[in-house]
Amino acid sequence: MSKADAGRLIHIAKRRERAKEAIEQRRKKIEEETNSLKSDISTKFTANYDAVEETLKSNTVGLVTLDEMREKQKDVVEMREAHLALDNATASKSSVNKEEGTRTDQVIRIHLCTITFVILKLVYRDPAYLSQFLCITGQKIAGINK
Repeated sequence: MSKADAGRLIHIAKRRERAKEAIEQRRKKIEEETNSLKSDISTKFTANYDAVEETLKSNTVGLVTLDEMREKQKDVVEMREAHLALDNATASKSSVNKEEGTRTDQVIRIHLCTITFVILKLVYRDPAYLSQFLCITGQKIAGINK
């Protein structure tokens, strides 16, 4: 083997090393990009909701008019604000005795338990509306009930 061939082999080996390093750098860059995209996607599709929305959804049953929904939202928001205000008030009073602290906690628990309840409303057919498009009319219902 001549000196020229040895020089070429060394040059080819160095070129291979540079190519391997470039490939590794590209691979790391792609991995970082995919990790950042994964984190972006996971934050976009996580359930970002608060307890107010969850209680409102669980307390709402069936079809509700817009006014009823607004009233429920208002009640839930007021209840949440009152709860937060009570939490802030109890947190600010650091010199309160343990007995008084437990008493206020019991009052809060009782207050929250009495507020939250679900009213179920049965929906009946309104006789004021025309029901010609329905398959069972009032006369047929009267005949069935007899």
